[in-house]
Amino acid sequence: MGRDFVSNKPNYRVLTLDDIIELSRNPEKDSTTETIQVNNQTSENQKLILNVAILLGIVFVILITLYHFGIIHEVSNIN
Repeated sequence: MGRDFVSNKPNYRVLTLDDIIELSRNPEKDSTTETIQVNNQTSENQKLILNVAILLGIVFVILITLYHFGIIHEVSNIN
């Protein structure tokens, strides 16, 4: 299924286990002498959105950790 998925995507390539092992041994050159290309067409807006999402995720994890250890407490509005 993976090969079918990437068959019409020029910036993707299916790696076999042998390819991955070879890349780990020799990261400068892969076993098929092809370079793995990263799609450089990502717009600046997409990068900004990704960075904001990562930052929000980190803040969320920190808040959950602080709550778990009792450093911050649940706040409720009692009217």
